[in-house]
Amino acid sequence: MGKWKNPHPKRNWAAKECECCGSEFEIPQWKLNQGKGKYCSKPCYRIGSRVQEGVEFDGLWFSKDQRSGYFWHKTPDKTSVSLHKYKWEKHHRKPTPEGFVIHHKDHDNLNNDVSNLECVSISAHARYHMEKRIAEGYDWKPSLEKAQAARWT
Repeated sequence: MGKWKNPHPKRNWAAKECECCGSEFEIPQWKLNQGKGKYCSKPCYRIGSRVQEGVEFDGLWFSKDQRSGYFWHKTPDKTSVSLHKYKWEKHHRKPTPEGFVIHHKDHDNLNNDVSNLECVSISAHARYHMEKRIAEGYDWKPSLEKAQAARWT
């Protein structure tokens, strides 16, 4: 007696077009029902899923942090570098000095053009942003009270 064969082997499969390369492929219907099946292969998934989540610069992939809006690249030694810091350091050919940060002049963290970046001390950067918040009507008293309560309890 031979092995049983399914008379309809791809009956519950659907044809789909890859969102990365455009080629047509088949995928089980249950995966489509789960919202899967956008890409035909792992390489297309790696490329296609990045399109909405980050940018490529100098052959490095910078993923966008949804909370802060900054772009980050994870280095092989498991540290991270931001896109704006990477661009500033590459342009000036030196690392950011200790105790300094790279600031966006126009406050748009998507505008990572070197002309929009400046190196400022951490204290000057914090002071600038606090003065800006106060000028915009930021009520800092609840934050101060919360910090004092946490410190003294």
